[in-house]
Amino acid sequence: MGGGRRSERPATDLSDHSAGKIIESSADIACVVGFDGRTLEVNASWVRELGGDAVDEVDSVAYIDLVHPDDRDETLRATATLTTGRLETIEIENRFRRHDGTYRWLRWHFTCDRGEKLLYGLAEDIADWKTGQEAPDSDALDRIMLDATDAIAVTDADAVFTYISPACLSLLGYAPEELIGKPVAALIHPEDRALAGTPRRQATLSPDAHSVSLRHRRKDGSYAWIESRSQAVFDPITGALCETQVVMRDISERKEAQLAIEHQALTDGLTGLDNRVLLSDRLKQGLKRLKRRPGVVGVLMLDVDHFKAINDTLGHQIGDAVLVAVAHRLQSLARPDDTVARFGGDEFVVVVHGLEKTPDLTAFADRIVTGLREPYRIGNKDIVATVSVGIAATSLPDHLPADLLREADLALYRAKDRGRDRHEVYGEALQVRAVERLETERLLRRAISGGRLAVEYQPIVDLATGMTVEAEALLRVDDNDLGRLVPEHFLSVAEESGLLPAMDEWVRATALTQLAAWRSNPDLSAIGRVAVNVTARELTSAEFASRLATRLRDADLEGRHLAIEVTEHALLQTSNSAMSSLVDLRSLGVHIGLDDFGTGFSALSYLQTFPLDYLKIDKSFVERIASDRRSSLIIAATIDLAHALDLAVVAEGIETEDQLAKLRSLGCDRGQGFVFSRPVTAADFADILKAPPELEVRGAPRRI
Repeated sequence: MGGGRRSERPATDLSDHSAGKIIESSADIACVVGFDGRTLEVNASWVRELGGDAVDEVDSVAYIDLVHPDDRDETLRATATLTTGRLETIEIENRFRRHDGTYRWLRWHFTCDRGEKLLYGLAEDIADWKTGQEAPDSDALDRIMLDATDAIAVTDADAVFTYISPACLSLLGYAPEELIGKPVAALIHPEDRALAGTPRRQATLSPDAHSVSLRHRRKDGSYAWIESRSQAVFDPITGALCETQVVMRDISERKEAQLAIEHQALTDGLTGLDNRVLLSDRLKQGLKRLKRRPGVVGVLMLDVDHFKAINDTLGHQIGDAVLVAVAHRLQSLARPDDTVARFGGDEFVVVVHGLEKTPDLTAFADRIVTGLREPYRIGNKDIVATVSVGIAATSLPDHLPADLLREADLALYRAKDRGRDRHEVYGEALQVRAVERLETERLLRRAISGGRLAVEYQPIVDLATGMTVEAEALLRVDDNDLGRLVPEHFLSVAEESGLLPAMDEWVRATALTQLAAWRSNPDLSAIGRVAVNVTARELTSAEFASRLATRLRDADLEGRHLAIEVTEHALLQTSNSAMSSLVDLRSLGVHIGLDDFGTGFSALSYLQTFPLDYLKIDKSFVERIASDRRSSLIIAATIDLAHALDLAVVAEGIETEDQLAKLRSLGCDRGQGFVFSRPVTAADFADILKAPPELEVRGAPRRI
């Protein structure tokens, strides 16, 4: 850090942060302290003013160890208000040890960054001021006036200038005679006047010397941050306030650095929106205001739909640009008094104040969903990034902010679950669903630990011969009260709770072991392959292919005996990172199928890019093939395209003889569905394998 000293730390390189750069360039003594108390960074001014030059000197001592023993308790109490979340900034004075062992009085301005768990400190030397405080009043002014860089002023009991030193010319641009007889308030920024108070009130509150930092108007109309250190002088007989002696110092550079650090700690570095810390504070303030002014405080939690797919397919730079564009448009849609914050990742929160009723929130949410639906121009691309919105509202001032955010999150989940690009309002029904989800998670954990997972197998039939040639392995969960559960009841909970990877691994191991058992029986050896589903998360794992290879070896099977099926949505989420796993799987001989074909966004590009063996036409097309000409044409075109690319086609969800006949006439290779069999146990599947295929007169296959 330019001219300063850096301690080694594994967590964060502060030079990459705006606040760290401010610390580095500050003319004041500056440091960065971790929540654990270690001094992580100091700047050149620290070295110049406090002495020392060895890098390890900073890393070897905690900040508090450099504070005078008599000042440590007060310093620890003050900094604790930052680390515990009670305050965002503090100002403290303490005696700080220099390299030569002597102590200097410093006034520290600390700002907290809870995300990074860091305290940013800027300090000024106040030794002369402290000396002046300790001297008799008659001597204090004389001592202070020796410092020509500060302006000295005297005001009467009404805060009117009666004296001001020549240094005011360089400080604010005024000659002394231009200010004598004028009120101090005339120089102070209108927004700061309430902070200044009156001399009488200030003297009543504290007769001791005090300091305040306010914006003062320069002669050229600009404003400077001036620190005024005041000492009231009282009539020794009546005790009335006679005058106030003031030392005025320009602290603009330090104050601007301090404000910049505060801004950095309270705003999101990418979008410039409020961050979670400031959001929490604004939400608390909004709820408090309900005590004085009844109404509604609303929280809208937004999530960018399929944002991971944007990152993976277009790159993180484009992804960041999309987040910035969403943030700017969201701000333009919000009212001036609303709080717009980035909650993290691709989530945003809007806190809406001053509404009279909850329906106003839904109208606002409609406006947001519609407004954010319009494409964003990023570079030379038009990118569509819709949002899902969860809404929660309260009229109760004692409603906990965390509860309101949780309720909005539940509503957001419901919006995503119901198709995205929409909004949902929190209600009691969502709370019931949340409880149900918790119960489902408990059920899954009991099933895993108690051996109550099961696999059922659905036949995949060669439509040319009617032979069952493959089986799709499907996870089931057994429960004493609810019976056998299919994935629709538990899949989303298993994924969110982190239980799904272990469950899927168990399904693959069980299915491969079962396939090996079938193939070892001459009567069942026609079954050539078992298909399993693979999630987006698994595809991004570097060890996924090697784990499957181990499973195949354990079952004494080859790669050709296994097929993995990946949905278009999973590839959309992981297209960049999935390629390596898919190539490795193909090298093992594993067959790769694109599941739910036709429901994604970039299907044709996948056919060209990825090492696929077959397509699985989604059942939403199959169910309409016999009655809807467009569905029939889509399937026909898909089959022709796949065959031209040397890919097989599997149709899923075949339920009627008419659908089966139509698919066979179009040249579909394989099929599965209730027309052949529902998913069944391993024992029942063995019976299916033993039964000969029954062919219709026209040669169309049919499994009874």
